[in-house]
Amino acid sequence: VAGGDVDDDDNDDEQSFGNTPFSMVSAGVHRSSSMRSHERPIIYRCKSCYCDICISSLIISKDFWGNKGEAYFVKNVLNVREDAKEVMKHMRTGQYGVKAIYCVQCDTVIGWKYITSIEPVEKYKVGKYVIEKKLLKTYKVPGGVS
Repeated sequence: VAGGDVDDDDNDDEQSFGNTPFSMVSAGVHRSSSMRSHERPIIYRCKSCYCDICISSLIISKDFWGNKGEAYFVKNVLNVREDAKEVMKHMRTGQYGVKAIYCVQCDTVIGWKYITSIEPVEKYKVGKYVIEKKLLKTYKVPGGVS
């Protein structure tokens, strides 16, 4: 798509939009009332194959850690499949039942989904996802989203 912001700076990890179509409306993404008109959504894509995985409006927190370092805690993801098997993992904040999530296009593990939480105060994570920042490329959508 012409007019997209592409930045070769490795810290931003941005990538051009590519040939994969992405419908923000079909993904249930709408501009929030708090999003100013000059703010543009960011699409997070699989670093291996550039398949769309998440959009910035779905991020709950950027202050999470994954197996490979910094990670995003998100409400929902696109174009992933869950591992069939739930495994119990001891993490910094408690013990959780999780399922690995894989990119549907290239089968790269990109994070996990919380299935259960042993700690009652951590149950808010159940049904949500962690995606590894190092396994993602970003793309800033040109213009705004309506």
